[in-house]
Amino acid sequence: FIKENKLKTNKSDKIEFYEHRFLLDILRDNNKNIVVQKCVQAGVTFTVVIKILHLGNKENLSILYVLPSGKDARDFAVSKFDPVVEQSKLRDSVTKTELGKTNVWSSALKKIGGSYYFFRGAQSESGAQSIDGDIVVNDEYDFQPAASRKMFQERLEGSKSKGINYCIGYPIS
Repeated sequence: FIKENKLKTNKSDKIEFYEHRFLLDILRDNNKNIVVQKCVQAGVTFTVVIKILHLGNKENLSILYVLPSGKDARDFAVSKFDPVVEQSKLRDSVTKTELGKTNVWSSALKKIGGSYYFFRGAQSESGAQSIDGDIVVNDEYDFQPAASRKMFQERLEGSKSKGINYCIGYPIS
């Protein structure tokens, strides 16, 4: 998937795992629930981005990527997620609305192929309302309010949901 779509890091570097082979375990793990307790700057977030792009490329999914605040979600989408897609072959899959007038590509919502990627902040429980999810990624899990985490988890309860949840974080105490 990485080679086929010519994926690079958000800084335009070649993707390699020589110094972080443990990240390959995350890519290969097909469990519906993956929890990663990590140190900062270990490459886990980037690896999960590759994973959700791959899963969203295989079938039409609704993917919610949750960070502690709306500003965190916006900054992440624009500086980390967007460059990976924009400099790859996936950019050709950015989909237009049904009316064909505009691409679905904002800091909060992207449509790549048949999959939707929602970027939300956990500080507002309303950020999860009206979105059904196949995959929920809780990044910086430890900094998200418990009530919001619960609300986003409920997005996976639909009868047709894939029920996939990835939690990424590091202990804060």
